[in-house]
This record gives sequence, structure tokens and C-alpha cells, in this order.
Amino acid sequence: MRGKPFHNLIADQARTRLARFFEQVESEYPIRRCGVVTFLDVFASGPSCTLAVEVETTQRHALDNARKAAAVEVPLWIVVPTRALRGRLLQQLEPLGLRPGGQPICVLLLGELEQALTRYLSRRIEKTITNKQIHGPCPSG
Repeated sequence: MRGKPFHNLIADQARTRLARFFEQVESEYPIRRCGVVTFLDVFASGPSCTLAVEVETTQRHALDNARKAAAVEVPLWIVVPTRALRGRLLQQLEPLGLRPGGQPICVLLLGELEQALTRYLSRRIEKTITNKQIHGPCPSG
């Protein structure tokens, strides 16, 4: 990891928690999409979705990371160590109206990550099931 020890500790813990939910979880993941090349602190992917996770211990890089996630069209979650920092980041990010990968940016504490993942993935599964019921199974062949 390219960050300082505290940043790297949070990123490693986030990566471990994400690995319980996703098939592939990578640190310092290089991503190339839409003519943009960038690195993500943690990138998680599975059969139903992908997710970028950036760890922010200060406000300094949050806007840049939000913009790069929007540029590569990957949903972004930002993990922070304190509620105060979460509040400051939300105030900065909200006016931008960015929706990387068509999703709102989620800013949460490390301890909230697993519960948020459970809710997020449950909604995606429910949506997939509903779409299959409405549209029927995918055509074979």
C-alpha cells in the first residue's frame, strides 16, 4: 500500500471484510476505463457487481478519489476512521452530485462496512430476482 501506516491498516481491514462478500478483492488495483487509468485502494468484484473502496484519514484526497471513481464508472465507498471526518466529507461531496457507476457515494466507518455490504448486496440480489420475474429467464444460446 502506498499510504501511511494508519491508512494501510484500515485498508487491510477493509480488504479482509470485503473478501467475505466478493470473489476477488485487490489492493492498489490499477483500473483502466473510459480513457482513464487510476489506482484504487481496494477493488472488489463478484458476479453481480464491482465496488471501489478508498480509505480517507483526512479530507485531502477525497474529492480527487470521488472524481476518479466517477471517471472510471465504478461505485465508490469511502471508509473513514471518525464520524467527524465522515460529516466533513459528506459536506464536500454532496454538492458535486457524483454517482460513480450510477450509485451514490457511500461514506462510512470501518465498523459499518459489513452491515452496509449485506444491505447493498441483498438489494442487488432482490433487484436481479425481480428483473428475472418480470422479464423471464435470459434466452439461452
